[in-house]
Amino acid sequence: MTKGITKRLRLLVLLLAVIVCIPLCVKATGNYVTEVNIGGIDAPEPGDYPDYAVTVPQGANYGVSEISWYRLMGSGDFTPMEDDETFLEGGTYKVTVTVTVYDNCEFATDDSQQPAVTGKINEVDSTVSKVFGMQAWYQIELSYTFSPCPRTIVKDIEINMQGPLVNSSPQYPNENDFVNFEFATYEIPMHLYENGRYWLHASDNSVVYDTGKFVAGKVYRFEAYVKPSVNCGFDSIHNMNITINGKKATVVTASYDRYRIYADFPCYGNVYETNTEITSPVAGENPEFSGIETNGEIETCDNFTWYDVTDNKSVSITDTFKEGHVYRVEFTLTPKNLYKFATNFDGEFIVKAKVNGALATCEVDKWSEDIEYLNVTYTFPAVEASQSGNDTPSGGESGGGSTGGSGSQVDVSKLPEATVTYRTHVQSIGWQKYVSDGVMAGTSGIAKRLEGIEIFVDSADPEKELDLGIQYTTHCQSYGWLPWSADGDMSGTEGEAKRLEAIMIKLTGADAEYYDVYYRVHAQSYGWLGWAKDGAPAGTAGYGKRLEGIQVVVVKKDESFNKEMGQIKSVKDNAFEAKAGESPIVNYPATSNTAPVVPGDDMVNVAYRTHVQSFGWQGWKYNGAMSGTSGLAKRLEGIEIKLTNTDYEGGIAYCTHVQTYGWQGAKLDDPSTWKKNGDMAGTSGEAKRLEAICITLTGEMANHYDIYYRVHAQSYGWLGWAKNGAPSGTAGYGKRLEGIQIVLVPKGGAAPAKDYGDISSTNDKPYIEK
Repeated sequence: MTKGITKRLRLLVLLLAVIVCIPLCVKATGNYVTEVNIGGIDAPEPGDYPDYAVTVPQGANYGVSEISWYRLMGSGDFTPMEDDETFLEGGTYKVTVTVTVYDNCEFATDDSQQPAVTGKINEVDSTVSKVFGMQAWYQIELSYTFSPCPRTIVKDIEINMQGPLVNSSPQYPNENDFVNFEFATYEIPMHLYENGRYWLHASDNSVVYDTGKFVAGKVYRFEAYVKPSVNCGFDSIHNMNITINGKKATVVTASYDRYRIYADFPCYGNVYETNTEITSPVAGENPEFSGIETNGEIETCDNFTWYDVTDNKSVSITDTFKEGHVYRVEFTLTPKNLYKFATNFDGEFIVKAKVNGALATCEVDKWSEDIEYLNVTYTFPAVEASQSGNDTPSGGESGGGSTGGSGSQVDVSKLPEATVTYRTHVQSIGWQKYVSDGVMAGTSGIAKRLEGIEIFVDSADPEKELDLGIQYTTHCQSYGWLPWSADGDMSGTEGEAKRLEAIMIKLTGADAEYYDVYYRVHAQSYGWLGWAKDGAPAGTAGYGKRLEGIQVVVVKKDESFNKEMGQIKSVKDNAFEAKAGESPIVNYPATSNTAPVVPGDDMVNVAYRTHVQSFGWQGWKYNGAMSGTSGLAKRLEGIEIKLTNTDYEGGIAYCTHVQTYGWQGAKLDDPSTWKKNGDMAGTSGEAKRLEAICITLTGEMANHYDIYYRVHAQSYGWLGWAKNGAPSGTAGYGKRLEGIQIVLVPKGGAAPAKDYGDISSTNDKPYIEK
């Protein structure tokens, strides 16, 4: 039986009740009904149908002949509800009840023949009115508007998207990210877009169309009309917290439950490199406290300070440069309005500063969101009596001469300088900014451990390439010596509160024989140790002492350099303090504490870590070690995989089958849609199990290696090895993954054994599907 038929039957019963229950008495003069009380109507609840069952007081002289429900529309008018319509969250509803008086009775009226009756619905005063076309003394209508149904009150709106970037077209937010609001699409001026949001030039409100491009140095406005989603409602405009790309938006009421919001965003020009022309120190000459900035994106070049490194003192304008002394200059650069110093996608500054065309040390000082200064430090070569302005950067004497391995003769003096850049992950601070060429990374005097490090090396002259790389391994608390990393890979840990205790660094590539890498560390209890060189250990072993700071510099072969750079003096000549004994090595047998040898520098590593139910992210595992848990019935929820110490171009890609989501955002036949190179696949904080995984190599790496992997699946145990993108796990059974092993094998090499890493497969199939 349909809802409409049920409603009509109920009304028929009500009308019959009016007829059957007519009192048999004859109407007496003054038998007027002045009060009407209707009860038993259920208040609207989201998801329920309207209630048509009512009660009237026993012995009443009236009955109910009709009940109607109405819904309040955005226009402010009420419209009748359909028979199959249910109440919505946040909706406002009105019920009207038509009441008919029994024979021999009538409703009281006033002089204008309007009802003079008080009415109640559910014991609450209601509105009483005359029924159209009926005499007031025969029929009246009671109406009552209920309080709005409970609904989700939206107080916060967060919209994020790519802001204005130089030469890029407008980008818009992903509306699938919105939960409690959406764009209003029919309140936009005709000359603008019809999808509820658009970009404008802030200066004149002209539209930036989809094919337009943002221009450096301009300010643009993102504007949108927003409305609540179904079953939601906005809080008061004064209580709303609306942000666009993290900036508080201006909010204007556009119409009923609609807001117009906007925020302005500069299209900053990026300053990637600066070059300042400064008169070089000449014996007997006074220093110049000025310079000429050749980059048109720089506004000011000032705050010059000269320092005599040799005598360890400041230099005034009346002083003269001395023969044989080394001098350092420091100054600041300010970008033009709406220009900023360049950063990478992680927000780390990558701007380079040069003095007279040679690379200098620099650091950005960010005073506010819009005010930046570039602090530049540059050390000139030692002053010679006949010096005429040699501007090659150096901390000491030039090496010069010829060298070369295997009988080759190379004029080292004609090779470009090399620059080494690095950053450290510090206890309670996280990743610091990159520094270069001997600037200290880490902290001093606050007892914070180093937990990780990234290092890479390049030519200091962008017009002269070098075949030069860098490798490094760190001794990490509880792990020992980690596998070798290279060229910007992270060595160490994140989020595990593990201290670094020692480090070894060496150069790689065809040009490595023409350069030396020097490094020294600040070790707990010892202070700054001496300089280590070309792969020798620096730090401590066997004492459990944390590293707190590090300096790294690359110079031409056998070239001297300022060993007190940064005005830091080593308290010990030794670079490494070790107690007799052994240190563990990940994936290899232990090595001597005092003379550590860490193999695997010629081996590519596959590194991976998993997010485990109730434990969170585990530490990184390498080269076939098991990640996850065993015997604890804990699901894997997420995974990150990367390659380190690679010797070919390319990387690694992977996709996961996740509970309720399936193959998460990926096409199995198209690895370009998979996660890659350290991205997180799976979920975090959603309690969703991983059920299967595919992993493959990309680029040149795929031509030289095969990738093997196997998983521990609930109820099945360890499955067989999968290879090069084939699925591993289960499908259709709702079984969780609990552990995983991943191994790199030279192309065409034998697959890992069934018994590998003290783990044996209990099922030869890598993938079991229903």
